[in-house]
Amino acid sequence: MMQPPGDPLSTDDVRLMMEHRLAWQGNPNIKIGEIEEADDNRITAEIVTQDGSLVQKLEIDRKTGFMRQVE
Repeated sequence: MMQPPGDPLSTDDVRLMMEHRLAWQGNPNIKIGEIEEADDNRITAEIVTQDGSLVQKLEIDRKTGFMRQVE
Protein backbone atom coordinates (compact mmCIF):
# COMPACT_ATOMS: atom_id res chain seq x y z
CA MET A 1 0.00 0.00 0.00
CA MET A 2 1.41 3.37 -0.95
CA GLN A 3 0.67 6.58 0.95
CA PRO A 4 -0.42 9.56 -1.17
CA PRO A 5 1.67 12.72 -0.84
CA GLY A 6 0.96 14.67 2.33
CA ASP A 7 1.71 14.27 5.98
CA PRO A 8 3.98 11.39 7.04
CA LEU A 9 2.30 8.37 8.60
CA SER A 10 2.02 8.27 12.39
CA THR A 11 2.14 5.15 14.54
CA ASP A 12 -1.66 5.47 14.87
CA ASP A 13 -2.00 5.52 11.07
CA VAL A 14 0.12 2.38 10.82
CA ARG A 15 -1.85 0.63 13.57
CA LEU A 16 -5.13 1.35 11.74
CA MET A 17 -3.65 0.21 8.42
CA MET A 18 -2.34 -3.02 9.98
CA GLU A 19 -5.64 -3.72 11.78
CA HIS A 20 -7.49 -3.43 8.46
CA ARG A 21 -4.93 -5.67 6.77
CA LEU A 22 -5.29 -8.38 9.43
CA ALA A 23 -9.10 -8.12 9.42
CA TRP A 24 -9.08 -8.58 5.64
CA GLN A 25 -6.89 -11.69 5.99
CA GLY A 26 -9.36 -13.14 8.50
CA ASN A 27 -6.84 -15.11 10.58
CA PRO A 28 -8.07 -15.15 14.22
CA ASN A 29 -4.73 -16.54 15.44
CA ILE A 30 -2.72 -13.36 14.81
CA LYS A 31 -2.88 -9.78 16.05
CA ILE A 32 -0.91 -6.53 16.01
CA GLY A 33 2.07 -6.39 18.36
CA GLU A 34 4.28 -3.40 19.04
CA ILE A 35 4.30 -0.45 16.66
CA GLU A 36 7.16 2.00 17.16
CA GLU A 37 8.90 4.85 15.42
CA ALA A 38 12.28 3.54 14.27
CA ASP A 39 13.40 7.02 13.16
CA ASP A 40 12.03 10.07 11.33
CA ASN A 41 11.49 8.02 8.16
CA ARG A 42 10.44 4.55 9.38
CA ILE A 43 7.96 2.84 11.67
CA THR A 44 8.23 -0.82 12.69
CA ALA A 45 5.18 -3.01 13.25
CA GLU A 46 4.96 -6.54 14.60
CA ILE A 47 2.42 -9.20 13.81
CA VAL A 48 2.23 -11.72 16.64
CA THR A 49 0.27 -14.82 17.62
CA GLN A 50 -2.43 -14.55 20.28
CA ASP A 51 0.15 -15.67 22.87
CA GLY A 52 2.62 -12.97 21.76
CA SER A 53 5.07 -14.99 19.64
CA LEU A 54 6.50 -12.98 16.75
CA VAL A 55 5.16 -13.97 13.32
CA GLN A 56 6.46 -11.10 11.21
CA LYS A 57 8.17 -7.74 11.70
CA LEU A 58 7.56 -5.04 9.11
CA GLU A 59 9.20 -1.72 8.41
CA ILE A 60 6.95 0.98 6.98
CA ASP A 61 8.21 4.08 5.18
CA ARG A 62 6.44 7.03 6.81
CA LYS A 63 6.32 9.04 3.58
CA THR A 64 5.21 6.39 1.07
CA GLY A 65 3.56 3.67 3.18
CA PHE A 66 5.81 1.08 1.52
CA MET A 67 6.16 -2.03 3.71
CA ARG A 68 8.95 -4.55 3.80
CA GLN A 69 9.69 -7.47 6.04
CA VAL A 70 12.68 -7.12 8.35
CA GLU A 71 14.63 -9.84 10.08
